[in-house]
Amino acid sequence: MNKTNRIFFHDNPYPLGHTLEEFVWSARVDPERGLLFDFHLRTDSYYAEDDCDDEEEAESDWKSKTVWENYHNCILSSTEWHSGGIVMGTPENKFDFSKFNHETLTANKLPLGDNFDFQDLAFYIYLLGHDSCCDHEIVLNRNADNTFEISWTGKIARTYYGDYEFKQSFEANISKVKFDGIYFCYGLSEEENWKILQNCTVDPSIFRVSGEKFEVLNY
Repeated sequence: MNKTNRIFFHDNPYPLGHTLEEFVWSARVDPERGLLFDFHLRTDSYYAEDDCDDEEEAESDWKSKTVWENYHNCILSSTEWHSGGIVMGTPENKFDFSKFNHETLTANKLPLGDNFDFQDLAFYIYLLGHDSCCDHEIVLNRNADNTFEISWTGKIARTYYGDYEFKQSFEANISKVKFDGIYFCYGLSEEENWKILQNCTVDPSIFRVSGEKFEVLNY
């Protein structure tokens, strides 16, 4: 089975994973944080490809199809509920798009620390309720046609059930992804957004305005 454009939650009742209905890789400017990358994915229903109606008694909720069906599908995102994301450029450390070809990004690596605030996570996840995720590793490899192959792994804590230990893990593989552009910060003028972008990137000449975002030439 083709494993691209799917996400897998290790040891859940669906070993073939789940189809991605939506995946967006974008960026945005933030007056306090700089230039950030955002990733957003949404799956088809957990049971969309499941033809088996019978289920043996599961040893845990995590392994129960009935439990998974109650929550329908997954959203893993830095934009759906909050302004998370991964900082890529600041005035002190400018980002160079021309050199971004084969990169590994990380966020919220374990251990998080005793005083870590879960409100500061780079990504939120709706899985079996509103759970938590961390220890992200996102590998991006550029194709000749300026699309990217993306592999994303991370850990999950079932905080909706009150469990704050990151026991579960996921892996997503996405093919032929196009960069969606750099979105304006809401409430700032085009000129104000442009100044932030200039201050946080190496070569501002590669950007052009398209609606309420900046397009990057050759991306």
